[in-house]
Amino acid sequence: MKTIAFINQKGGVGKSTAAIAVAEALTIDHSCKVLLIDLDPQCNLTYSFGASVKGLTSKSLLDGGTNTLEAVQKRPQGDVIPSNPKLSGADADYMMEIAKEHLLEDALKKLTDYYDFCILDTPPALGTVTINALTAA
Repeated sequence: MKTIAFINQKGGVGKSTAAIAVAEALTIDHSCKVLLIDLDPQCNLTYSFGASVKGLTSKSLLDGGTNTLEAVQKRPQGDVIPSNPKLSGADADYMMEIAKEHLLEDALKKLTDYYDFCILDTPPALGTVTINALTAA
């Protein structure tokens, strides 16, 4: 599975829109199996897909102990792991974690047999979540 992260420290530059467009192109034009993961606590990609912020989310993946496949929500637009506003406190939540930059990478290893591509939509900040996206990609 190839992982692509959309990253920019400024908000409102089209990260979510670009992530959705690339996922759609890979799915429709190349018949690839694509998973989108919303890592932004503003949840724009999540809301665009009509996914629920309740239950298992990308925050659950970072917390560990979650079966990654159970967090996937099947939507008409494609498969997505939604975000949750609780991700805004990720820097404090994972401050003392050892190898905290590998939390997402470890969770994604369980998906390599199911998807061709994983596309990550990140928050507009260079914090723990964005570093996890860079490491995973």
